[in-house]
Amino acid sequence: MKNLTEKKCSKCGETKELDKFHNKKGGRLGRSACCKICVSKKLKEKTKANNPNYKPKIIREKEELQEGERRCLCCLEVKNKIDFCKRGDGTNGLKSRCKKCENEISRNRYIKNKDAVLKKQRVDYEKNKAKKLKSCSMYYEENKIEIREKHKKNYQKNKEERNKKSRAHYLDNKDWYKNWRKENKALLYSNASERRALEQRASPNNIPIEEKRDIRNLFKESNYDIHVDHIIPIKGKLPDGKRVLGAHRLSNLQLLSREENMKKLNNITYEDLSKSVEGRDYIFVPNDYHKCPSKYPFIGFDVI
Repeated sequence: MKNLTEKKCSKCGETKELDKFHNKKGGRLGRSACCKICVSKKLKEKTKANNPNYKPKIIREKEELQEGERRCLCCLEVKNKIDFCKRGDGTNGLKSRCKKCENEISRNRYIKNKDAVLKKQRVDYEKNKAKKLKSCSMYYEENKIEIREKHKKNYQKNKEERNKKSRAHYLDNKDWYKNWRKENKALLYSNASERRALEQRASPNNIPIEEKRDIRNLFKESNYDIHVDHIIPIKGKLPDGKRVLGAHRLSNLQLLSREENMKKLNNITYEDLSKSVEGRDYIFVPNDYHKCPSKYPFIGFDVI
């Protein structure tokens, strides 16, 4: 009587237990003709023949590392666990590759599929635009001081290199910059006005993003004949010689004709001040404040 618990492999010719064979509905004894080891070898040879970049799996012996260390399976260096990204289903909750290798792989993948990646990002951004803008604005408002300090440090650290790159990019794309300036004059005027306000500390820290957008929209309505004017000037001067600092905010801005704006200059009357709220749209400053604002670090809308 034949043994029904064993079967001979048609590839290697060895007699093995049925557990060493894969299940097959139409096969003898419900198993495939070749054993699992032979099938695995055949698949590896087929994969190697079809894929020139095939790399066989390297089985490494378990090594003893110090606590808090891990070996990267890409560069094979032993690094601290801080240098690995988190992964829920990974060993010890970490990825097998270090952050440096992950960044390099991601960069190469991006270069190869740049158009497809940008298209996907653009579609995703347009789909969730409102949600993304809201989350970004909330994060910025909560971490405003830290973000500004980080940007300042990063700029000072790479100032020369950034200036060189910016200059080289400008020289290579002069026509593009020229056309962009023509199409975005309102944005340039708005940024220049905000920069002048920051120099005098006339721009409050608590202005919401919605108000900033409204200010830029106001500049879009301006042109050569119609100017955006501060109702109470940033460098305001009263008839008795006292100085006033006007706030750079929507409630203190108006559209004014070019002729009226040139006549007005920085002059202001007490009657004009009575129409605005002290502490919100203007504050009184020392007579030499506008010449050297850094002399008075405790004065300004950015410290209110």
